[in-house]
Order: sequence, then C-alpha cells, then structure tokens
Amino acid sequence: MLEQAGRECQALGKAFELSDSPHEDVHSARKSIRRLRSTLALLGRADGGIILMDSRLKAMASGLSALRDAHVAHEFALQLRDSGIGDASRWASLIAYCSELRQALLKRALEDDPGFQRHRIDVGNLLVILRTSCTCHIGSSQICQAIERSEESLVKAMHKARRRPEASSIHRWRRKARRLKMQLQAVARLDDDARGSLHLGERKHQRDELGRTVDILGRIQDLYLLRNLAMAHEGKDDEALSDWNLAT
Repeated sequence: MLEQAGRECQALGKAFELSDSPHEDVHSARKSIRRLRSTLALLGRADGGIILMDSRLKAMASGLSALRDAHVAHEFALQLRDSGIGDASRWASLIAYCSELRQALLKRALEDDPGFQRHRIDVGNLLVILRTSCTCHIGSSQICQAIERSEESLVKAMHKARRRPEASSIHRWRRKARRLKMQLQAVARLDDDARGSLHLGERKHQRDELGRTVDILGRIQDLYLLRNLAMAHEGKDDEALSDWNLAT
C-alpha cells in the first residue's frame, strides 16, 4: 500500500509539470490528490507522517478547487451545447465566459507560483515524508477497519442527502462514495496474498456500483456549478459563485 501511495505522489508531481493542456493537468492533479488521500486513509489514523501528509494534500486541493471547477464548468457547457440543448447563442456567450474565467484563474495561480514550481517542491517533500516518516505497521485488520469506516460514512452521507437533497449534501455523498471506490480499487491492486489476507472478497460489483453512483452525482454537481456560473454571468445573482468550492 505504501508503494501505491508513492506512485501516486510521483503522478501528482508529474501533473504539476504542466503540458500544453494546463487545465487538464490541474484536473489530473486533483484526481491524484484524491487517490492519494484515499490510500493514506487506509494506512493509519495515528501515524504522524500520514496526518501531516493528509493535511498538506487537503490544503493543496483546496487551493486548486476554483481553477478545477471553472474548467469542469467550461467542458460541461461544451457537452450540453453539442447535445443540442438550449439556445446556441446563449451557450456561446456562457462558454466564452467560462473560458475567460478559467484563464484568469490559471494566470493568477501561475503568477503566485510560476510553473507550479512550489507545488512540485511540496510534492517532493511529501514523498520524503512518506518514505521516511510514515512508520506505521499496516495490518489487515487496520485496512478492514478503514474500509468499514468509509462504508459507514457513505451510508450516513447518503441518508442525509436523500432527506435534504442540497448541493452540499449531494457533494458529501459523492465524496464519500468516491473515497470508498478508490480504497476498494487500491485493495484490488494488492497482490493475491495481501488481498486474500483481508478477507474482503473481490467486491468488483461494489466498485462498479460506486462508480455509477459517483458519475450520476457528479453530473448533478456539475449542473449546480454551471447553473451558478450562468446566473453570475447574466447578473442575476451577485453571490452565485459563493458555493463554487463543491469539488473539494
């Protein structure tokens, strides 16, 4: 499991090198952060190195959330336009607005951290922490207990969202489902002996069901984001972007 976390750290550093598609790179970085935090949650709740890594990763993800959300809104608007929904001229105006917003956010981020060099240094430091400070003994019972905690959290979030289907509760439901899915995927990547010792079974059906749930809730979440941006663009609500940090 530590090896998986190390590979994810390296993938995160690679995403921050930035290619010709910087918005996709930021999106990939956010995905790597989520996978890494999900894996770390399996490794231990009391290990000081893991607690420090998770705290820094959470802060890193938060700093990228608005940029990632603007990119997702732009791409989702393109999908809806191409599907033939609504008036083409209004889509063109909104898509241009989304494009300007994500470019402005990227420009601001790179002015603050040119080439994401500081982010790459931070990831390198996290890799050092992982290799030198995470001294926890990873037992099968520990991983099983972490999976059980994730399942319990998911059930609570699901029930709350069904009682009160709001943007924040739907986001929490999706986040809990996504974490459990990623943790089960991490377990599935273990070798046969290590996976067998957990007595968790294959759980492919559960992973697939979680994947479908995450996709459906993600679509709803994207609609909330795009609605808020459209309202802000048309001047209908000065506070329309106040809850944009829904993808954290």
